[in-house]
Amino acid sequence: MKKIVMLLTVALGLLYCYDIKGQTAFGVKGGVNIGDLSDNGYHPRVSGHGGVFVHRTINKYFCIQPEVLFSGEGQRFTFNSDNHTWALNYLQIPLMLQVYPINEFYLEVGPQVGLLLSARDKVNDNSEHHPDLKANFATAQFSIATGLGVKLTDAVIVYGRYNFGMTDISTSDVTTHHSNVAQVGLAYRFHQ
Repeated sequence: MKKIVMLLTVALGLLYCYDIKGQTAFGVKGGVNIGDLSDNGYHPRVSGHGGVFVHRTINKYFCIQPEVLFSGEGQRFTFNSDNHTWALNYLQIPLMLQVYPINEFYLEVGPQVGLLLSARDKVNDNSEHHPDLKANFATAQFSIATGLGVKLTDAVIVYGRYNFGMTDISTSDVTTHHSNVAQVGLAYRFHQ
């Protein structure tokens, strides 16, 4: 996973060192996450995401957008009459290629590396009883993100994205978990 992070960092650095005739805009984004772990029949955890991005226009149809996001993921389930919420919080680093078939609409796809910040089992929503689960989950994950967006103005964008977890995030030899997350949100670009 460290090799993937290093490769993405080098690729991003080369992209911005190379003189591409384009425009760069910085922005902020945030919204709602609906996340689950694999297809195990449990209920999704509804949480949020938010962070910053750099939007680099390559030409009329293509843009690159690296991001750094906080992302709340996990799942909810009932076990022995207790309600559990596995609250997994990640620092997500996606690198999105956006394709604009028309000026107001884009499709996007790209790789994403996630670093586990915290993992808690929130039992019966009791604020005093949140066992640490971090040892049960891998410190990093890899996903493929796909999405779309609509520009309401030159600065305001509404978007939707789905992150397909590609790596097993469980440290157990018995279970396999992939973190899958649907996102809906609002982005704001600061144009120069």
